[in-house]
Amino acid sequence: MEWQDYEHNYAEHGKDWYWILGIVTVCSAILAIYFGNIIFGIFLLLAGLVLGLLAARKPKVVPIKVTPRSIIVGDMQYPLDNFLSFWIEVDHMHGPRILLHPKNSALPLTAIMVGENVDLDRLSDILNDYLEEVPMRESAIHRLFDYLGF
Repeated sequence: MEWQDYEHNYAEHGKDWYWILGIVTVCSAILAIYFGNIIFGIFLLLAGLVLGLLAARKPKVVPIKVTPRSIIVGDMQYPLDNFLSFWIEVDHMHGPRILLHPKNSALPLTAIMVGENVDLDRLSDILNDYLEEVPMRESAIHRLFDYLGF
């Protein structure tokens, strides 16, 4: 099964969003330096800069392919052997997507966008041959970041 979709969600940010990011980043760095943690202050400045640059980058349209052994998203390959279960979340704010629960408990859920014209029942049947279908949701922090546009 194949389709094309964006590699990640993109939210258009206005100038106010970048100003707020800059102010919060600089104030946090100043507080860290004030309390004697210069390295953490520098880290906060770099993290804010990288976050702003990544937020401005528009996603590419990549091919997504489900094979018997893996899910391939552009150049990334996600072997199904590395996951315990899956869930197709249809009610997400950015459209349907596949959530994959990794075997390694230290890793977060993997979310893969599903195109609008993909037959979700057929996709579920294909994935059911290799993984168990278990209802799941991303953490509240992930949902908050989606809502804020990160």
